[in-house]
Amino acid sequence: MNARDGQGRTPLQLATNLGWRDGVDVLLSRKANTEVANDAGETPLIAAVHRHDLEMTRLLLRAGADPDRADNSGRSARAYAQLDGQSGAILNAIKTETKPGASKANTPTYGPSL
Repeated sequence: MNARDGQGRTPLQLATNLGWRDGVDVLLSRKANTEVANDAGETPLIAAVHRHDLEMTRLLLRAGADPDRADNSGRSARAYAQLDGQSGAILNAIKTETKPGASKANTPTYGPSL
């Protein structure tokens, strides 16, 4: 379920990158780990935010994805949504759909911290 390819991508990450919501839904129902990042530190939630995919973002958040987990550049899904002026709905979903305890902002991040 959480096997990784040569670039560190899991089936959940690949399904997210393809925009395959049914595949993501099946993988999440089978307890795919939402926090496994690829070699760039990108989680499936970050990929969904980059795709501007509101429904995929909601699916991942409802499954417990951490919107504050940073990639290798030091930015999180929440930070990317804030940077993108077109992502108001996605930022709102992050604020309203994040499960209590999902955010682990106090944990060390990869990449630079300012």
